Amino acid sequence: MHGSSTSTQKPVTRAIIIVAVCLCIWPAKQTWGQGSEVVRVMQRVDTAHPHVRQVLHQWADSLMSWRRDGIGNDRSGGFFVNTGSIVQDWFAQDDEVVKQFPATVMSVEFREGGWEVRTIFARLDTASRTVVPLGILNARFRGIVDSNGSSNWVLQDAMLHATSSWDTTRVENVMYVHHRNERVDLNRAKEAPLFCKAVAERFGQPIPKNITVCLADGRDELCLVLGVEYYAFPPQSISFPQALLIVESTPETFHPHELVHVVFREYDRAHPILREGLATLLGGNGVMDFQGALSEYLEARSKRYIPSFVELFTGVQSDQSDEYVLGAVICDLVLRLHGRAALLELLRTERSSDAMLALSRLLSFDIADRQESLRSFAEAAQKRDAPER
Repeated sequence: MHGSSTSTQKPVTRAIIIVAVCLCIWPAKQTWGQGSEVVRVMQRVDTAHPHVRQVLHQWADSLMSWRRDGIGNDRSGGFFVNTGSIVQDWFAQDDEVVKQFPATVMSVEFREGGWEVRTIFARLDTASRTVVPLGILNARFRGIVDSNGSSNWVLQDAMLHATSSWDTTRVENVMYVHHRNERVDLNRAKEAPLFCKAVAERFGQPIPKNITVCLADGRDELCLVLGVEYYAFPPQSISFPQALLIVESTPETFHPHELVHVVFREYDRAHPILREGLATLLGGNGVMDFQGALSEYLEARSKRYIPSFVELFTGVQSDQSDEYVLGAVICDLVLRLHGRAALLELLRTERSSDAMLALSRLLSFDIADRQESLRSFAEAAQKRDAPER
């Protein structure tokens, strides 16, 4: 998942509105759940309405389930349709971040034949006494009648709803969903299935079938396609490997970084540094290949601190570029020294402690050493090409 330049939709006005809304979060009228899983509901929500209560119960159950579950749950049935990990996968790859931003239902309104639920995720900074918003999620519930003749409200797939009037273009095993006036670059698009096949065969993974790539017009539309009204850190592109789905904010049709995630969907629960490191090693960072990203990283940090192994995996003095590039350096080293089988086994690790112990054995890192920078490993990787083992 990658970040990009700021969006175009009146950012100042939106920021003022968001902050104003955030300041109204506490106190709330009602809560659903207990302890850390409480979902607050604002006073403007008509909780006396039976349909509103039915929708709220379903939505709160989904939110609490998402907050309990781990990263990378199966989303093959649709982005919204199944109870999965939408909040974790969209708002943050670390589920602990999600837990730090509790959910508050701001409104439940009936529009266009269904109920629209707007939920804000925000936390209160106790030191500065300011509210820090993470994002606002829009969820729509539509009415259905089951086989027994009973009516019910079910969660609607945001992407299917947003792209219902868009066109599709298929290139082998990749289906592009795009605006009708947007032409797909077929020459670039043809690289995607070839890339998937090459990576899958190299690492003994099944070749993905029926990949969907949604081409949005900018990061604001990318958010809207996924049912997100506002997000503090909108990415340039995002993938949902289990659903074989990539959403892109530009007309670009070849996404090697995100395609690597799709190819390695069996390892979708791998530690984020290893998962993103492998995607960067094999597919670049979304702008350039690994060697280009590594050279740019080292040049930018020629006089700046580069974190140690321990700092990287504990999040101390590290940022996303550290995680992506240094993660790629580590995957490169494991692949070079121990081969593909060892790298795939490493991708089975999910927790930082397990990943650190495994790497200490493979690469002789001292997990007690918080001082030695990874600079020497990055510089050594710059002097060689990606391995072919």
